[in-house]
Amino acid sequence: MPSCCFGHVVQRIAPIAIGGSFISLLRIMCFVYIIESLKDGSFYIGRTADLKERLNWHNSAELNQGITKRKIPWNYFFTLEVENARIAGKIEKHIKRMKSREYIGNLAKYPEISERLIEKYS
Repeated sequence: MPSCCFGHVVQRIAPIAIGGSFISLLRIMCFVYIIESLKDGSFYIGRTADLKERLNWHNSAELNQGITKRKIPWNYFFTLEVENARIAGKIEKHIKRMKSREYIGNLAKYPEISERLIEKYS
């Protein structure tokens, strides 16, 4: 399963009028996530539209053929909901560039860091 944000999680936006009829626009919500291996405490950073499905995939020895398979089981350490895949990708890349356990810990500890990331990349 690719780690993109095209999936099931949507947010309803106020109805708008188009050509005399009202429609509701739907926005695909996306999540940046950090999972922690219960095996060795290592972290993996990714993005998804469906947190439950994605964690199940990471923890499935049958489905998961990626780098996280060797360190099953995983639990969520941090999640951040954002408006779309573009923003999620930029924040994911930012966190990966930091290459710091301390930074990852601070993301979970200080919500204002997440708020600043959303502001910066929106």
